[in-house]
Amino acid sequence: MQTAIVPYFNSGLVAVRDGTYSDSGAMLARDVIYRMWAVTYLRAAYKYLEISERSYSEKAHAEGYSYYMAIDGWIAAKASSAAQTMREALDITKTEIAAGTYCAAKAAMEAAYDTLGIDCSVVGTWTDDSSTLTSCSIACSATAISIPDGASAVLGVVGSATDMSCDDDGDDDDDSDTSNASDTSNASRVFSGGIYMAVFGLVSAWVSISSM
Repeated sequence: MQTAIVPYFNSGLVAVRDGTYSDSGAMLARDVIYRMWAVTYLRAAYKYLEISERSYSEKAHAEGYSYYMAIDGWIAAKASSAAQTMREALDITKTEIAAGTYCAAKAAMEAAYDTLGIDCSVVGTWTDDSSTLTSCSIACSATAISIPDGASAVLGVVGSATDMSCDDDGDDDDDSDTSNASDTSNASRVFSGGIYMAVFGLVSAWVSISSM
């Protein structure tokens, strides 16, 4: 997903540039990006919910909750019931995750895949060869989706302008460290004096308040 999402940022850029502007194209790229982000965070939410149920860990629970809440609003706008089920499953006030929570929440979310515009193969399956994971009896059966192709990176802006550099004092000569020494010294004295005055003002104010 880390690299697969890049072409859609490219196509979104093309769609908002002068000469290739397309409102529908920009919205299409945006929606694909949102779906890919949702898949990324949903995978993590599933993973840490399963871990927390299998062997409760506050850290894993907090991670699952945080990952899911990053997309809760987007999912709730499209599938409110599924969002609520997932939200309740990862409720951060819990001190344990009851058996069956993971599979129930996962099934509820998978039933909303069609509405969310994602499918079983895109989300994939949480695996860990070092552990025996929770096995759910209800298999994912969402309709397979087709995602349009993205775009290649656009070429850089071509122009004839040359870089310009400005010296500190606005003249045309090259300001070396030596020529700037007096300016630096003066600035340092002004800065130091300003600090002293600020401290003096604070102390005076404190004394005045204390004597009231």
